[in-house]
Amino acid sequence: MATAVRGCVFCSIVHGQRDKHLKTSDNAVVIQDRSPHAPHHYLILSKLHINQASDLTAFDLPLVKEMDRLGRDYLCETLKERGEADTVEDLLRMGFHWSVFVTVRHLHMHLLYPTREMNFLYRAVIFRPGRFFRTVRNIIDNLEKKRNADGRANSNKGMRSSRTAVDANDSHGSPVKNMPDT
Repeated sequence: MATAVRGCVFCSIVHGQRDKHLKTSDNAVVIQDRSPHAPHHYLILSKLHINQASDLTAFDLPLVKEMDRLGRDYLCETLKERGEADTVEDLLRMGFHWSVFVTVRHLHMHLLYPTREMNFLYRAVIFRPGRFFRTVRNIIDNLEKKRNADGRANSNKGMRSSRTAVDANDSHGSPVKNMPDT
């Protein structure tokens, strides 16, 4: 069973609106961003409700890696279908909004490609790697450091099956409800 929060738009998409799923894995779903800022702007949603990237722990490292791989795989498949060249890593931006830029309290990774075709404001401010947008590489590196500091250097197991009591209610006090996995 995966957890979902009543009233969470991304939980509704993950667990109910399967027609919006572009690609899925055991723990994540790719959807089209509703307001794209690049020719390829996708969101990779966690199937498990986690409020935001700053709530991730070392146990979530496999989830973040799975989200990264799922997004990259989908982009490569899409580019091939359209007869476009393979992904140019320098033109790919993947990561999470941080702090005040988090508008939906459900873990989601942005994938934007190619960045050179993005509006200057979005490329240089909103999705610029740094304080308010953390790249997936930065998140993975930090989670690996946490894992190593906690003495779990060789453990890739342990992805959470549920969240702690802190996540038992959403920001509006609505209880978490269990929904079947997709």
